[in-house]
Amino acid sequence: MKDHDGIPGLTVKDARRIQTALSESLEAANQVGFAGLLLHQQWVTEQRMKADRKLSNQLKRATWALAISTIVLVIVTFIRH
Repeated sequence: MKDHDGIPGLTVKDARRIQTALSESLEAANQVGFAGLLLHQQWVTEQRMKADRKLSNQLKRATWALAISTIVLVIVTFIRH
């Protein structure tokens, strides 16, 4: 299931992967009840990184489109005069 930003929610596969990666930390944290929090924090960090990359790519494309359209406008204006 995706939210309004198109970023999928935490899946069982994601949870297992993160839990495996953080197994030592989670075992220690489990004793004080922070295992779920660590898992969620790791997942949120990953999703933010994905969203940042996606937004960065969109901004780069928009910047190039603006630069190219500006050059075209300059050329058309120059040719008409």
